[in-house]
Amino acid sequence: MEISSLPVMLLLISLSPETHAKGQSKAVLSIKPDKHVYSGENITLRCDIEGGDTEWTYIWFKNNSSLNTEEGKGKRYKDSKKQEFSIKSVKDLDSGNYTCKGQRHNSQSSGISDAVTLTVSGESVATTSG
Repeated sequence: MEISSLPVMLLLISLSPETHAKGQSKAVLSIKPDKHVYSGENITLRCDIEGGDTEWTYIWFKNNSSLNTEEGKGKRYKDSKKQEFSIKSVKDLDSGNYTCKGQRHNSQSSGISDAVTLTVSGESVATTSG
């Protein structure tokens, strides 16, 4: 019994993951120094757009709510249109799922990044030996 190549190709195409729409750049979010930090530490979020050019304005989200609104900007997220922004002295309220995407002046946008979960724990305990 011979298997036709067309159904096999269609099956393979249907099984391959599609991460973003054709022609659309993908945003990738990273948090430094780590996704799990202690209260009082400083973190930096960075949004990289695959494709390498730098003509983007960045849109940031926390728990699916935009940080670029006047309400979201506040003092904690004041640089939220840049590729990187820092949160000084993180608090428990900063814990959550962060995503980002890029926006160009011609209204073209990148795909939204996968969510990265920031977890802020109580203050670290310094240990001394003596």
